[in-house]
Amino acid sequence: MPRRLIFVTLAISVISCQKQSDRVLLIATASNMQDTMRGLIEEFEEASGIESELSVASSRKLATQIQNGAPFNVFVSADTICPYRLFKEQLTIDNLQIYAYGKLCLCSMESNKDLLFSESYLAGVERIAIANPEVAPYGRAAQEALRNVYPNYQDKLVRGESVGQAALFVKSGAAEVGILSKSLKGSIEKEGGTCRDVNPQLYSPIAQAVVILKTSNETEAVAFRNFLLSDRGKEILNKFGYSQ
Repeated sequence: MPRRLIFVTLAISVISCQKQSDRVLLIATASNMQDTMRGLIEEFEEASGIESELSVASSRKLATQIQNGAPFNVFVSADTICPYRLFKEQLTIDNLQIYAYGKLCLCSMESNKDLLFSESYLAGVERIAIANPEVAPYGRAAQEALRNVYPNYQDKLVRGESVGQAALFVKSGAAEVGILSKSLKGSIEKEGGTCRDVNPQLYSPIAQAVVILKTSNETEAVAFRNFLLSDRGKEILNKFGYSQ
């Protein structure tokens, strides 16, 4: 093969690889959405052929990373505050869109028929895991619910950086119970634990929003957002305990 032809072939291969790499969608995902996103991405990738990668942390931490230049394409938050801040800082292509409302549940790794989000039950518990209210929306909601039911909770709290870490505290036995996202209920019960819904009247609605960031892959990012907001996306979200 002539040398020029070899060079052209190699150049085409490099361009082809680059285009394929550019189609990888980088999604910053709040911890409460981790399991749910796997279900969403599986169907999205099958339908679109667009590969996706997740980065999971608390909403506040992810927003800070984006402000510091992290090259995410989509931010799937557990609140509206962080996405709106990024919009105001002109880091997104448009304003946020609410895709779901989250719910709280009380979880224990014991097969516990008496598990109940009440003052009498929580008074008998030594350690309660929640996400850090300063950085995680589910932590703020858990704190609000506790204040309405059991005001003397402060000395019992074990705070995780995210609701996902709070769930790990429950699974490891570092906390007897945890006030978690209902979307994590399946992973607790799969390991033999018990979960009970927390009355949604005890905490403010947990509105969750998505924004598309001003990075590459805008077309792919819009396609994912459209899927998230579609009827099928809503069915998957409902399956994991969210509502619209």
